[in-house]
Amino acid sequence: MKKTILAATLVSLFSGAALANTTYEISHDGDQETTAKFDSELIGGLHGGIELVAMDNLKYHKETTFSLDYKFDITDAWYIEPQFDLTIPSHHVGRASYYGNIDGSAMMPGGDEVNANYKSSNTAKFGIETGYDFGNGFYTSARYRYEVRDGKLNAKFLSVNDEVDATLSSKEKEKLHRFDLTAGYVVGDMVDLSANYIIKTGKLDIDSEVPKDQLTSSLDADFSQAELELKAQYAGFDNFKPYFEYTVKSDTNFDGGLNGKLKNDNVWKIGAQFSF
Repeated sequence: MKKTILAATLVSLFSGAALANTTYEISHDGDQETTAKFDSELIGGLHGGIELVAMDNLKYHKETTFSLDYKFDITDAWYIEPQFDLTIPSHHVGRASYYGNIDGSAMMPGGDEVNANYKSSNTAKFGIETGYDFGNGFYTSARYRYEVRDGKLNAKFLSVNDEVDATLSSKEKEKLHRFDLTAGYVVGDMVDLSANYIIKTGKLDIDSEVPKDQLTSSLDADFSQAELELKAQYAGFDNFKPYFEYTVKSDTNFDGGLNGKLKNDNVWKIGAQFSF
């Protein structure tokens, strides 16, 4: 049923009457995520867009993002663009539950167990981008974006051996700062080669309390991560531009109440942009 709804949505996006100055894009990556999005000029320099992301090879809907941006052309070569995005997670991703042993093993009588439920809010993203086209094939851009999101966890822990029976409620707020620096070169109006370096830094505020056990703790943590996106896009067709992208990702480093590293795998992506 979920596949049918997602497919119907994609068909409606791509088969309806094409809006003026509208660009469509569809892609699939090594994380088994498929993305379909379109961006249209609404009025003047104001653009609006919608992005749909499916996961596990179209098995589940992951999230939907609505975007607005306004492009100010300072000169023929230089622009400044304020941006706003709102990402709404699907029920499958934004809400999660687990019941079983703490270590994920099979349930056994007298063992440790946890019953947990988690809910995530929407993510609001506020950005500003500027770019310059040198007129000889070279171009560059820079962007700063601030993202904020809330989450809530309710969990019940039971350990017969350690005589622990506790309920945990926690609230988290994630604040992320993202910096993008892009440089590219168009070879003979045929191939667009670009590199985008991304730095992400942020803070995760976790306020938790375990009632009846006199335990109230704050597990605030800082985190950071970097990525390098390498992209090659064929621009020889007028309205159809296929591309290949490869992203090199560093580990995510946590410092504070949560210490350690989270490994991130590199990922490839193939896709195409087309317009009417």
